[in-house]
Amino acid sequence: MRPPKLIQPYVVSFAAQIVGAGAALRYLPCAPLQGALQNERFAVVDAQVRQHGGRAQYGWAIWERPGVYIEAEFHAVWCNSAGQWIDIAPRAMQGPPILFLPDPCRTYQGRQVNNVRKVLTRDEDVEQLFAVLDRMFMLANEAELN
Repeated sequence: MRPPKLIQPYVVSFAAQIVGAGAALRYLPCAPLQGALQNERFAVVDAQVRQHGGRAQYGWAIWERPGVYIEAEFHAVWCNSAGQWIDIAPRAMQGPPILFLPDPCRTYQGRQVNNVRKVLTRDEDVEQLFAVLDRMFMLANEAELN
């Protein structure tokens, strides 16, 4: 998975489905903190805010398998005191800047949020994959959801 290389109309449409019209997509620099836990974006950003000020900005990291599907992952980035948004959470595969969609209505409530996915091509296998991923999410988070 990678961020979309360009903000094409299908990306804008997908973003609008998540946060509404006028979605403000932007590419953000990645500067993972040394020694921070991988894939613990909310804890990493909270610790950075406590140590260095600024604030957390919640939203969605947008990824795609070009021509197959697009996916939004609930995410947090650090907004420093100068107002710059930076993705500071380490991940297994560091790459180019992320495509970030701020969500003005959602905050982290200590619970996992399932990814939002959209098929870019009619393919029964991709739709089955989505069903499996949704089921895995439900099973992994069953205790939290009850």
